[in-house]
Amino acid sequence: MPPEATLREKQCVTCGQMFKPKSTRQKYCSDLCKRGVSACLQCGKEFVRKGNTSGNFCSSKCWYAWPGRIKDKECPVCHKMFRPGHSKQKTCSYECADKSRQTAIRHTHCEHCGKPLKENINPKVRFCSHSCAMKERDRKGQLQAEVGAKKQHSNGYMMIKMPGNPGAYKTGWMLEHRYVMETFLGRNLQKNEHIHHKNGDRSDNRIENLELWSGKKDPAGQRQIDIIKDLVLKLSSTDQQDLQNWLQDLLAEIVIEP
Repeated sequence: MPPEATLREKQCVTCGQMFKPKSTRQKYCSDLCKRGVSACLQCGKEFVRKGNTSGNFCSSKCWYAWPGRIKDKECPVCHKMFRPGHSKQKTCSYECADKSRQTAIRHTHCEHCGKPLKENINPKVRFCSHSCAMKERDRKGQLQAEVGAKKQHSNGYMMIKMPGNPGAYKTGWMLEHRYVMETFLGRNLQKNEHIHHKNGDRSDNRIENLELWSGKKDPAGQRQIDIIKDLVLKLSSTDQQDLQNWLQDLLAEIVIEP
């Protein structure tokens, strides 16, 4: 037995007429009693309002034709006045859209390497490949920074801007800790050589805090002796004197066996 068969008749809230509801929550006998009648803003026709609509137009045709929705504009190709279907429509038809794309200013050569671009390609394409586009973006970003400028990478390491002339030692951005170590050693670092920060601070690139390691990858963390030395250097002179006295008393109590 369907659920409607078990429901009793009830009185409409608007007109007072008895009707057979389809659910227990139904209060009106029709859409006319629930939403009422409205006049279309475009054609003036009276109609019964429907759900999930503004209630101002009798049909979608009148909604598209209403002058107050979107104003008329001139087509840049045929110079004909038309009413666009949406705010981003630029031409009156697909034919004019194709002509506008064909007559658009096209890039004939790659802006980075100068390689000729393919014919009938999108006018917005400026590079022959994704790699050229990335290189051009990096090059422009490097030209904006002065030589010797520093910035911090997302991983915590500091970067330094090197000279960009052809005879320079290195060009572009370089890790500062590797640059400091290479300057100290007077040679280029090899691929298997890594720089370890003794105090664990990746932005502290003093030569006293750097240590040259060889291997595939330097292990994470710090040596305990390096942690202690770094903490001692951060103490005040009074605390350092107290620590020195404590160490002297401690060494006096330690018996060193022969």
